[in-house]
Amino acid sequence: MEATDLTILIVSFSVVQALLTWWIKSRLTESIKHEYDKRLEEFKRDQLRKEKAAVVAEFLAEWTHLKGADTKRLNQLLWELSLYLPSQLVRDIKSMVTDKKNGKTAPEVLVSARTHLQGEADPLAPADIAHFKHPDNTSMRSGVK
Repeated sequence: MEATDLTILIVSFSVVQALLTWWIKSRLTESIKHEYDKRLEEFKRDQLRKEKAAVVAEFLAEWTHLKGADTKRLNQLLWELSLYLPSQLVRDIKSMVTDKKNGKTAPEVLVSARTHLQGEADPLAPADIAHFKHPDNTSMRSGVK
C-alpha cells in the first residue's frame, strides 16, 4: 500500500466520520425539536381547553347570581359558548336557564361540558359537583334530577 492510497483511505474515513457525525447530530436535533413541538402543541390545546372551561364556569357563576347579574355580560358569555360548544350542549344550557321544571341542572351542564372539553367519557357525575344556590335566583335548581 502506497502513501497516496493510505492518505486517500484516511481522508475517506475522516469524511465518512464527519458525515456520520453531522447526520447523527442532525437526527438527534430534529428528534428533540419534534418532541418539544409535540409537547408545545399539547400545552396549547390544554390551555385552550382551560380557557373554554373558564367561560363555562363564569357563565354559570353569573347565571346563579341572576339578580345582580349584568345581562350584557351574561349574553356575551352565553353567545361565546354557543360558538364552540356542540349544539346539544347549547340546547342543554338553554333548557337550564329557561325551563324550570325539565331543564338541565348546572352540575349536569358542567359534566356535559367537561366531557366535551376533555374529549372522553368522564366518571364524574352531576351529584359529585357541589355548588351553592343563590337565595335570590329562584330559577336555579340546586338538586340533580
